[in-house]
This record gives sequence, structure tokens and C-alpha cells, in this order.
Amino acid sequence: MIKRLKLSYAILASLGVVLILLGENGILPAGAYGTGSSGEYFMKVTGILLMVAGVPLGLKFLALPFVRREIEQATEYGDARYEVWCMVRLVMLYVPLFFNLLLYYITMDTTHVFCAVISVIGLVFCWPSEQKMFHERGMEDAQQKEEK
Repeated sequence: MIKRLKLSYAILASLGVVLILLGENGILPAGAYGTGSSGEYFMKVTGILLMVAGVPLGLKFLALPFVRREIEQATEYGDARYEVWCMVRLVMLYVPLFFNLLLYYITMDTTHVFCAVISVIGLVFCWPSEQKMFHERGMEDAQQKEEK
């Protein structure tokens, strides 16, 4: 399960790199959207709001009461449910990243770069590992008892 989560993480990260390569090589229309319009302002506000809402929510997503309860109460399908909720969290963090990267190349406004960098920093804290899985599923105590 952890391997699948890491693979998903890596695939989404590589899609971000592809988006950057497309933009830097001129395949995406760089600066195609004119400056100073209300549409550009709307895109900027949308990118900022996606980042402001998505990153903190994604970082604390598995600690939300309804998600935590769902993961901890799942006995037979606990791993699958944990994996699904982790994928939802990754999507919550990657959507602002992709959206802001795309908007950067469309508008060439550095605000979107800063939002994308903040999203990447948030993603660093969500790298899947077995220790995190035990902690997030509330199985940390059971693992420590087994080790002793």
C-alpha cells in the first residue's frame, strides 16, 4: 500500500514537472492572457484561494474528525480506506499546484509561482511512509508494543 501511495505521489510530481517543461519550452502559451484585465484578477484570486484553502486543509486532512473516525473504525478494509483518503489528500495538494503552474504560464504573473512553491512545500510533508501510516491510523501504540 505504501508503495502504491509513493508511486501515485511520484506520478503526480512528474506531471508537475511535465507541465513546467511544457511551459519552459514554449508549448504552453506563455503570457497569452493580457495584463490588467478583470479576468486576470479573477484568475489570480482563484489561484490564491485554492492554495490558501487546499494546502492547510490537505496537510490536516487525515486529522479531521470524520476522516480519522473513518480510518480508525475500518477494520477489514482499513488499508484501502486509508489509501483512498491519502489519495484525496494528494489531490487536494496537487490541484492548487497544477492550477497555479498553468496560470503562471498563461499570465506570467509571479504570484502563481509563489503559490505553487507553497503547494510544493506542503507536499514535502505528505510523503507516505509506514511510520506516518501507523501514526495517522492510530496504530502507533500497537506497533510500539510489538517492537518491545
